[in-house]
Amino acid sequence: NKSLPTSLEVLDAEKNQLRHEGWHDPITGEPFGYEVLEEKRYRLCANFERSSDAEGYYSRKHNAGRDCFEATVK
Repeated sequence: NKSLPTSLEVLDAEKNQLRHEGWHDPITGEPFGYEVLEEKRYRLCANFERSSDAEGYYSRKHNAGRDCFEATVK
């Protein structure tokens, strides 16, 4: 819809989008933190059991504990 969702929950109503299982921690079941920062910028936060040294196509480097990523959409 050419805009960021107001919350991750609204994605459940959209077809072919990230579903409930994709925006909840697979171990705790807690939802990931999500915050719209600007029109095309958002922050996504999660709790990690351990840090990650590698950064790849599907992953980003993160610290153990609560860590957040900021992203901008085109």
